[in-house]
Amino acid sequence: MNVTTGSAIALAADRLVDPVEAMHHAIASRGFRYVGPIGKPIQGVHDTVTAAVYTSIRVGASVLGAVIDRSSARSAADSGNAIVSFVN
Repeated sequence: MNVTTGSAIALAADRLVDPVEAMHHAIASRGFRYVGPIGKPIQGVHDTVTAAVYTSIRVGASVLGAVIDRSSARSAADSGNAIVSFVN
């Protein structure tokens, strides 16, 4: 398997986002459990918004990885700058 800079960035983001998302869900679930049934509508909105945020982070990292891979084919220096920009 050929691991490119872009695929490494996408994989790293995915591996970091999964546990953060799981921890966020676990912490929020405890809070909503104490609120009871009255908090169910708010929990639904919360879960929908946070799922969208974490999905957008994954998609953004994948897109960034693809852009870096395409630009690295043209210039190694450009991909290095893209990585620095992403990290910053």
